[in-house]
Amino acid sequence: MTFDDVIGQVESMVGLELKSIRPGADITITKVDTESKRICLKTSKGKDRSRPFSELQRIWEALCESGYAHVDSVLNGSGSSRNQPETIIACLPQIEWFYLDGKKHLVIMPDNTHSLGQLRKMDVVAAEELKKKLEQAERNVENQEQVRIQTVVVSQDIATHSGILERQSGVSPCLLEQGVYEFVLAGSKALLVSDGVAPENLAVGTYVVLSGSPVINAPYKVVRIMEQRYFLQSLNGLNALYER
Repeated sequence: MTFDDVIGQVESMVGLELKSIRPGADITITKVDTESKRICLKTSKGKDRSRPFSELQRIWEALCESGYAHVDSVLNGSGSSRNQPETIIACLPQIEWFYLDGKKHLVIMPDNTHSLGQLRKMDVVAAEELKKKLEQAERNVENQEQVRIQTVVVSQDIATHSGILERQSGVSPCLLEQGVYEFVLAGSKALLVSDGVAPENLAVGTYVVLSGSPVINAPYKVVRIMEQRYFLQSLNGLNALYER
């Protein structure tokens, strides 16, 4: 479903009184102006207002990306009456709402669960299950941030090698910057670096990342990868990057 489809649904709500999650903030959509890309509406107090398409699009994109959205956070606390775009999106038939940490959140469902122009609070059991999943996902992110980089691969064909790693591991890479991908593999991180962006003294090949200092009385070079300083040392075929 595209954002254009969402606008089509909003057009179908013209003339309907939309209940707000926040009591007393109901609105009625009076017009969808596709030229100026604004939603014209009337508040419960009879005041005429309008909201830009861009607000709805940001909320919709957040829902598509994460599955849920806290509107105030998505809109960065900008503007006033943020409950108005929240109400419009919440009244779509595939959207439900629930409380997470005492804050209203919208959640996108796999199928329509209520009529267009109506609100639906998420089932208590389903909401608790979702909260547990979100908490686990947050812990996973925190754990990933603590995982160390243990391997650096400098590649002449980063597209091919990235595809091989993804297919073999089942893990999608994260693009850190142009020419640098990160894979989280079995509790460790691997960097795949294009030779086009790698330091000049870092040749194509595979390097193990070790903590501590390089071997005493053996030559080494200083290299930087994404602002991180390493000591490069090659001994009897072992290519190592020391970090300390």
